[in-house]
Amino acid sequence: MPAGTFACVRRSVLQGCATVVALLAIAGPAAAQGDPIARGLLLAERDLLRDARALPQGAFPGRTAGRGGRWLATSAASWTSGFRAGSMWAMAELSGDPRWRARAARAQSGLAGQAANTSTHDVGFILHTPYARAFRLTRRPAYRRVLLRGAASLATRFDSRVGATRSWGQAGDPTFRVIVDNLMNLELLLWGARHGGPRAWREMAVRHGLTALRDHVRPDGSTFHVVEYDPDTGAVVAKRTRQGFADGSTWSRGQAWAIHGFTTLYRETRDPRFLDGARRTADHWLSRLPRGGVPPWDFDAPMPAPSGLSAGAIAASGLA
Repeated sequence: MPAGTFACVRRSVLQGCATVVALLAIAGPAAAQGDPIARGLLLAERDLLRDARALPQGAFPGRTAGRGGRWLATSAASWTSGFRAGSMWAMAELSGDPRWRARAARAQSGLAGQAANTSTHDVGFILHTPYARAFRLTRRPAYRRVLLRGAASLATRFDSRVGATRSWGQAGDPTFRVIVDNLMNLELLLWGARHGGPRAWREMAVRHGLTALRDHVRPDGSTFHVVEYDPDTGAVVAKRTRQGFADGSTWSRGQAWAIHGFTTLYRETRDPRFLDGARRTADHWLSRLPRGGVPPWDFDAPMPAPSGLSAGAIAASGLA
């Protein structure tokens, strides 16, 4: 995510995570009337249809504003730009309705050009979210090409001295900053390596994950948001936050990214070190979750604190 982002992930992320959670949870025939999963899917479908009408073709959902939840559009280069299309592809898979495939394809039009974007690690968020499921459902070679080109772009941000992909900034910057959110983008490298790309992409993802285990995760399983490295030596310079309450606090969305990211790495690699990381970060999360199951935006922020609903959705998806 861009360095200037402070607000919680808006409804687009919640929809994407909620539909993924529902997809993982459904294990039988269509849910009966009154089932909470069925109700959730109906709500997601209603909101996706409404949002499709709220934004013109070629516009992407950034965040909502005001009591009415009016969408503020963003560009294709924004880290949230692929979430609506990804949610629609999930709905297409869940419902079997071909109209959702058509809607999803329209929603992701304009994103393919981001495959050449080497200026951000968020190419993983932007492209993997919609295109990986789109390719799995349609087997269209064009979707595969977009993903492979995007993985190649993300790979240019990897530095072997640090052992990670750069989150913010460019080569030549005085510091090499890596945010815990970046764990989510590694899935694009893993996907690319499994679908014809070089094995080096998988090795980059694994090494980044191990670096995050070493430097982002504290002994108690909580996480730092930002780790800064010396780009010449790879040594840790500082550990900070940009979106949490304090450098030593636990920003709940960052903790959720870690749960989800390490779970994905374990699923892809079966490396027990990532399973341990997923368990440690999840155990810390569960130990601090308040009654009612809705996390605060930062577990160490003074109470009463705003809720971190997006963090809850991301963690639930990782735990599923």
